[in-house]
Amino acid sequence: MPYEPSTGYRIDHERNQREHRERLYWLTLASGAVNVLAIPLHLSGANIAFMGPLFGGMCGSLIVAGMKGNTDGYYRSLVGTGLSWMAFGLGVVMLLLWIDSNTSLMDRLIAGFDVLASDSLLLALGLGLLFHAGYAFAYLRDRLPFGGDNDGL
Repeated sequence: MPYEPSTGYRIDHERNQREHRERLYWLTLASGAVNVLAIPLHLSGANIAFMGPLFGGMCGSLIVAGMKGNTDGYYRSLVGTGLSWMAFGLGVVMLLLWIDSNTSLMDRLIAGFDVLASDSLLLALGLGLLFHAGYAFAYLRDRLPFGGDNDGL
């Protein structure tokens, strides 16, 4: 039986792309929730079997955010806000690390700073959390009725 384009399934590419973008928005927000969960689990030293997939999903979300790929301008603007927050946090942490963490001033200003300075995974989780917080802030700012412009809805 020969193929006839007028019969059978027709793929709606615009609908598929829209659904892909919506999944991308929610998956990035979900990986932020995983990030919130991962920090206390890491600090408690929990060695839970599902930590690998959780960390992998969170890292994958950050990698996807760094690639332009099959995304739209709105997603790029959300990612840009998240990256701005993360860059700000990285600058502050680098400045604090530049100041000697063994001084009494740092011990008084930030309790437990030596833990942050010696634990690179905790620092990375904190920066990831700043990215997800900036992304969620921009997402919610556009979605809530008292937020920014609602043209993206």
